[in-house]
Amino acid sequence: MTAKPTAVVVRLPLSDAQKTCFYSRHYTGDPTPGLIAIGTPVAGGELEYCAQIVWHDDAVEPEVAAWRNKDIKKGASIKVVRQSDAQAALAAAQAENMRLRDHLETVRSYLKEAPSVTARRGALDVIEEALKGPAA
Repeated sequence: MTAKPTAVVVRLPLSDAQKTCFYSRHYTGDPTPGLIAIGTPVAGGELEYCAQIVWHDDAVEPEVAAWRNKDIKKGASIKVVRQSDAQAALAAAQAENMRLRDHLETVRSYLKEAPSVTARRGALDVIEEALKGPAA
């Protein structure tokens, strides 16, 4: 990732390996390096928007102050979400991708070891674990 991360998604519960990794980088008192090491960094940046809502001090209600016509077609109904919510959803998806990538790398290592029944069984166990999803 080239941009400086502005957030880190860390899946819970932490594994023993993640705890060790975190504590080994946290010795300076700053938790940032440890969190980046065990989590999925998310570069902030600005998401493009199709509308901007403002609420002026003297107004009773907020109003749509700006929009990009090229993104809104006549008759369209646009749902607007907060940028922070969109970034959090993206970070969660990126974390899930990393979790699945880790499982795939484990499967690949099992299959590269030897075409034995034990290696295949280990690969199948990892696949089953990955298919359970992040809540497992």
